[in-house]
Amino acid sequence: LNQLLLWSEMMKLGFNTVLFGNHPIEVALDAAAKLEYDGVELSAIEGMSQHLDLELSTSENVNKLNELSRNYNIPYLAIERAKHDLKTWPKLIEIANGIECPIINIGPGGTFDQNNSFGSAIESISKHADLSEKHGVITCFKAHYNTCIDNTEQTLKALDLLDHPFLGLDFDPSHIFRVPENPIDALKSIFQRIKHVHFRDCIAQDIQGPGKPFEQICGRGKIDLKGLLAVLTEQNFNGPLNLEIIGTHDFSIEDCILIAAESKGWLNASLSL
Repeated sequence: LNQLLLWSEMMKLGFNTVLFGNHPIEVALDAAAKLEYDGVELSAIEGMSQHLDLELSTSENVNKLNELSRNYNIPYLAIERAKHDLKTWPKLIEIANGIECPIINIGPGGTFDQNNSFGSAIESISKHADLSEKHGVITCFKAHYNTCIDNTEQTLKALDLLDHPFLGLDFDPSHIFRVPENPIDALKSIFQRIKHVHFRDCIAQDIQGPGKPFEQICGRGKIDLKGLLAVLTEQNFNGPLNLEIIGTHDFSIEDCILIAAESKGWLNASLSL
């Protein structure tokens, strides 16, 4: 119990609302409150789920999201945008600032090929960070399977080129696991730049995606998630850790809650050892 209380003081456990992507944001916040998550990561992922509406004005988004946060007593730990889009980025940053959300996560951009995708991705990530700095919001990117930044070597190379005060790394072991690499070794080598952690399990290293939603629940797969938690604890990680389960667009509310509940229970049990 003491270890669990210490961890709670150091970091916040949340889930990405993409888990409830087919349902209103209120459903996700209600579930987070009842399951005693510390907060949520708002999904703004086109084609998967969008729990903020960029067609609305900044003030309309901020007022709505702040009212919901107060009603459910659930803060916004991060926003995930995924794609690079400098046209909508300033508005998204303003919304994040207005709801006191400290981090926006994006993918690396680019594809896994022989063209200059890596160079273009670095330039784009830097421009996103420059804009987020204006409102004190941190831009985080992650190594993503089968893109121009999909392994630890490429991540370290990118970080060397991206020395920016408002840029950090979103660590997602499920992508590193499928490279395949050892996520624990990867975590240790890049820990100093990590500002956000995505968490889910994966049933095998030789698959394209992370698996079906129930296979992504913490503890059901093959990733050494307990080992990763141990490293994060030892290194005094003090950023958000958000469960990110994808593929639930046709799931019932009950099934989404079940996934969130089992993962929360697993995290609590693992952190109390």
